[in-house]
Amino acid sequence: MISNTFFKAFSCLMLFSALGLSAQALAQVQSGASGAPDRIIHVDASASDGGDGQTWASAYRYLQDALEEARTLAPAERIEIWVAEGVYRPHLGGNPSGTLAYISFEMINNVSVYGGFEGNEIDLSARDWQANPTVLSGDIDGNDTVNGFGLSENFSDLAGRNSLHVVRAKEIDDTSTLDGFFITGGMADLGGLIDSTFLMRYGAGFYADNSYLRLANLQIQGNRTTLTSGQGGGANFFTDSGSTNPPLVMDNVALVNNQSELGGGLYTFRTRLFIERSEIRGNQASDRGGAAFINLAFIDIRDTVIAGNQAIDGGGLWSFRGIPALVNVQMSGNFASNDGGGYYINDPDSINLTMLWTNTTVSGNRAGGAGGGVFRNQAAAGSSVLYNTIIWGNQDASGVGTQAANLGGPGAANFTAEHSLLQGWNPAGAGNFDGTDPANDPMFNLPINPALAPTASGNLRVSPDSPIIDQGTVQARINTFPGTAILLDGNLLFDLDGEERVADGDGDGFVDVDLGPFESGGIETYTVAGEVVGLNGEGLVLVLNDTQDIDVATDGAFQFPSPLQNGNSYAVTIGTQPRNPPQLCVVDNGEGVIIGNDITTVDVLCTDRPDGLFSDRFGD
Repeated sequence: MISNTFFKAFSCLMLFSALGLSAQALAQVQSGASGAPDRIIHVDASASDGGDGQTWASAYRYLQDALEEARTLAPAERIEIWVAEGVYRPHLGGNPSGTLAYISFEMINNVSVYGGFEGNEIDLSARDWQANPTVLSGDIDGNDTVNGFGLSENFSDLAGRNSLHVVRAKEIDDTSTLDGFFITGGMADLGGLIDSTFLMRYGAGFYADNSYLRLANLQIQGNRTTLTSGQGGGANFFTDSGSTNPPLVMDNVALVNNQSELGGGLYTFRTRLFIERSEIRGNQASDRGGAAFINLAFIDIRDTVIAGNQAIDGGGLWSFRGIPALVNVQMSGNFASNDGGGYYINDPDSINLTMLWTNTTVSGNRAGGAGGGVFRNQAAAGSSVLYNTIIWGNQDASGVGTQAANLGGPGAANFTAEHSLLQGWNPAGAGNFDGTDPANDPMFNLPINPALAPTASGNLRVSPDSPIIDQGTVQARINTFPGTAILLDGNLLFDLDGEERVADGDGDGFVDVDLGPFESGGIETYTVAGEVVGLNGEGLVLVLNDTQDIDVATDGAFQFPSPLQNGNSYAVTIGTQPRNPPQLCVVDNGEGVIIGNDITTVDVLCTDRPDGLFSDRFGD
């Protein structure tokens, strides 16, 4: 499932204000609807054969039957296909014998396909795609390793004969949506073409050719390509010319544990791509671009986590003549055995491309060669402008946290920054921090040790005492698809948690923006407190989360000085037991998770012990 850590707290309003959507448009995006369809076709894997799809009671058993009917009705009618939980493979009749691997689920203009139904809903908004997992599986011979609901959790779980592409789209426009599915078991492992169009070594999970449909609420996991020059284990988006086409939109899509030679999670060529509220995690490339390979493409990534991916070059992202815009992005724990642990930028000297990064954090990435955070390989290529951005705690051959480990390569000097913190650098520009001063450590709640990369662990929200709080600028600029830039103020209103982006995080009465993708002022903090009973001795020390300690001299109320953020765990323990007289104190109700309230119920109960029983095992 998509990580609850990042998506459970997402506000329904996240970034839609930034896109200028009206309330009516927002409701349509949330539901996936744009007015009532002319016809709804129902599919249920548990249905009997012979259904006509008109109701849940007479649902089709196989998704391909519903697609065949929809193909005959569109474009004269706008069709929605509602698919109940279960596993669906891209062949008719349910018998894989003799099935050719190039058969896929094929998208159709004017047809939107929705999964996640229990099988009795009468309204699209009533479905729950994570509670009712609807799996599109390429495991046509049924011998992959899968979990309890039919998902291959890793590309290594695939075996035998699988679909070359689980889902395909050719010249599909924005009248089509795929929403609410798990896509797994694609294995693009043959040479040549399908129908002179689809390369059989590209896009094992999803392959789109000259298409700009909407993909939403998807988990694309456990897909792979196996041949030389395989591209896009999870997904491949190909466009002949991307200069005038609308964007292909990925909204709340997770690309997890996919594999390819180029672009383990995603490969995109010329396609104008808009990724928001998504996660690219645990993917592998045997060459370049563990998370994604961006080739001649304009790509806008917002409110997204890119973590725990790996490759030879560009453990996270690898781009060639790409124009990426990053807003509210966390790029962490990625690994490249050569260069560019987080991001490898490969722009030729003759190309002058400008990349805008806003409120992005690059941390805990590792490269065996150069540029653990970011590597830029051309000294004379275009500039990269960083606003409200943190690059800190990355590792390469030069060490951890060095200048080269964070921004490396011949083109590192091409980066310009405002209101940013770049470890090892002290760049010119308004509001920048001196990244050579250890006192400017951003104080992440749980820093990521880059030596552990690839890893998706860590917590890059910052502590209440962090120096980066309220030190950003509301005059930062973000890219839009026409290639222009617009002011941040009034457009970027929410952070990666869905909290209000602009807040008075340091309590000085001025409303400002934090650096990085998380707005500390938008996350409530709460105190941990309680009561000591029966204390007669001296020297009692209480400890919170092994990071805060307080001396307690008498019975009564106590409170730890630094509050914790909402959602954090807390654990109160005894640091030192009392003496004179010796006592044994125990903690009751000392552990839990902070959920919207101060903790006031921690009890510390102390009792006397006879002389001679005091020992080091009680905290001496």
